[in-house]
Amino acid sequence: MNKNLEPGSYTVSWDGTNFYGSKVSAGMYFYTIQTGSFVSTQKMIFLK
Repeated sequence: MNKNLEPGSYTVSWDGTNFYGSKVSAGMYFYTIQTGSFVSTQKMIFLK
């Protein structure tokens, strides 16, 4: 997801595909959340 949202609570589900629609391997991936001046990068584990 790469878009601006109004303030509130959101849930995002990832189907395990990349930008090209191909399935990705199991492993560790990083995601970044930005809100104004706040930036947080976290890791997630994708298991198949």
